[in-house]
Amino acid sequence: NELVSNFSEKLNIYLQDKGRTIQISAKGINKCSAIKYICNIYGFTPDEIAVFGDDLNDIEMLSEFPISIAMGNAEETVKQTARYTTLSNESDGIYHALKNILNLI
Repeated sequence: NELVSNFSEKLNIYLQDKGRTIQISAKGINKCSAIKYICNIYGFTPDEIAVFGDDLNDIEMLSEFPISIAMGNAEETVKQTARYTTLSNESDGIYHALKNILNLI
């Protein structure tokens, strides 16, 4: 992909949904760094945070937090990175994880 080859040194470029969607962010800025920033502000530790993901742009976040949950519709690499896998996003996967994996509801 020309976009990736021309700008990957300056930007995070994620091709998602089998190449139909492109997500772009500044280098060093991603979901993981944003969550860590918020944790720092509010004093949360990584084991107090549950993260959910379904695509390649979620791998950093899923690999950094011990309570990491891949959605059932996630890419296989994402499922292998996460500690747990729940149902798909179309099958109430977050509700299922909150109830059956995290025992919060």
